[in-house]
Amino acid sequence: MFAKLQAALTPTPQPRTRKTPVPIQPDYTCNPVAIPPTFLTTRAPDSLPITTTPIDFSTSPLPEYAGLYAVVLDHVLSPSECATLLELAEASVPETSKMRGEDGGPWGPAMVNVGGGYEVLEQGYRNGERIVWDCEEVVGRLWERCLQSEEVRRELAVVEEGSKVVGVGNGNGGRWEVKEVNDRMRFLRYGVGGFFRREFLFCFAFPG
Repeated sequence: MFAKLQAALTPTPQPRTRKTPVPIQPDYTCNPVAIPPTFLTTRAPDSLPITTTPIDFSTSPLPEYAGLYAVVLDHVLSPSECATLLELAEASVPETSKMRGEDGGPWGPAMVNVGGGYEVLEQGYRNGERIVWDCEEVVGRLWERCLQSEEVRRELAVVEEGSKVVGVGNGNGGRWEVKEVNDRMRFLRYGVGGFFRREFLFCFAFPG
């Protein structure tokens, strides 16, 4: 009798349904930002020498890339330069941008690219904040700073056919000379519990 009464009073659990996020076309229009002439063109007082550490993929969590070339550069920016760069990035977000955060600040939720110029908000896969800033001037200065690494200058000055440099495609053969890098900078910020999962499956129907 008691078991029947308890069963009658216990709500039946409802299956959890996961809503498919709606793809949107983001607008990353940027404010013009005045870049200080000496920013990244001279070494800041708190700078340290740039160090270059090649990655051995065979002993890394990504052994499938064994034999490919990539490096980690430390001390490209000093702490004071990092702070300045973040201030400039925050100033690049227009007050009217729909990519701003719910609090009205420049840090909006990090979206996930799903192709075709569309992105989705999928916080089960990516839970963090982001600023996207297109600035060729700053990126050019950053690249020149990276080239202060002798190894980077040597390895990327000219990429020969058949090279195994990560991120440089040479399917058409020939020689590739690295002139610049993508002028779209992406700044990511993760709070407590933030994450970016490695594997996730998406399936979307796009408008139109």
